[in-house]
Amino acid sequence: MAEVKRDYIVPLRKGFLKVPKYQRTQKAVKVLREFIKKHMKVDEVKILKELNLELHKHGRKNPPGKISVSVVKVEEKDKIFARVNLIGKSLEGEKKPEEKKKGLAEKVKEKFGGKAAHKKEEEHKKEEEKEKKEVLEHAELKKKSIKEETKVVKDKEKEQMKKLEKVIKKKELKK
Repeated sequence: MAEVKRDYIVPLRKGFLKVPKYQRTQKAVKVLREFIKKHMKVDEVKILKELNLELHKHGRKNPPGKISVSVVKVEEKDKIFARVNLIGKSLEGEKKPEEKKKGLAEKVKEKFGGKAAHKKEEEHKKEEEKEKKEVLEHAELKKKSIKEETKVVKDKEKEQMKKLEKVIKKKELKK
């Protein structure tokens, strides 16, 4: 069977207005699935990531009223299903690269030991020590600047006191 590709504009508003606000996007997804099942004559519908994100774009209480989608009818291993995505986006399902399963020994080395883990810990400790030194240096610089400021203020106060004393002596001499 050849793949069938079609574009639809799916009306969602009539369906999701019949449910409470907090269930609207969930109902919109159900309405979309039913629409695709009916029009493509399939039993299973796979909604791809971009379309799902678009449906949930404004939260679960405010889905779009209608949405333009591309649909591909696919037959794989005695299964017939439809893949649905936004128009202009890829209709290929995301295939995750298979990871090699790790044995127990590898998991233990990764978690508890091994030279790499030890090196990372040492680097982390060195970074913490550097940060502590920087903070201490910064604090010392602040203390020095505060001391200098207080000296300057005290000097100014002394000068002002001397001026006042001179003014007072002049006034006494004039009397």
